[in-house]
Amino acid sequence: MKNKTGSLIGQIFRHKGKIYQILSESETMLRAHSYDESCGVDTTVFISKATEKIVATKSKQKKRS
Repeated sequence: MKNKTGSLIGQIFRHKGKIYQILSESETMLRAHSYDESCGVDTTVFISKATEKIVATKSKQKKRS
């Protein structure tokens, strides 16, 4: 799944009906985002490179006035 430079950045995958794009990579983790209808970040997931499983999810929450 790595690109020509050996990086996973830019790769796209689907999880639970959402499409995610990998935007950062460290030695142990990947960070990927899904986008909402206004092209803003909707959900961020953190993926363990060792297990290839999502270890944390952060959803965007809107402030209520």
